[in-house]
Amino acid sequence: MNNQEKIEAINKWQSCNFVHPLTCGKDKCEEKLEPIENAITGEILLVCPKCNYEQGEISIPSVVFHFNYEQFNKIEAWIDNISTQVDENTNRDNQ
Repeated sequence: MNNQEKIEAINKWQSCNFVHPLTCGKDKCEEKLEPIENAITGEILLVCPKCNYEQGEISIPSVVFHFNYEQFNKIEAWIDNISTQVDENTNRDNQ
């Protein structure tokens, strides 16, 4: 997996609604980390947009890179569909 693919995988993980995002490890910051490529070392870094805390690629769980994002898209669409149906039923019942 090249760095661009890793960054895309991290961004997909960070936008997923049913997994815990990769968050800042600095004292009580807890912001979602953003991936960047270190121009000198070529390593992927996770950077906090709030406090600039950095974590190296070694700290990224392997599941982030091996998660089935195609399946994720199907699950997310299924959840959205069910949520819409629940909302429609709730609105209808409240009328």
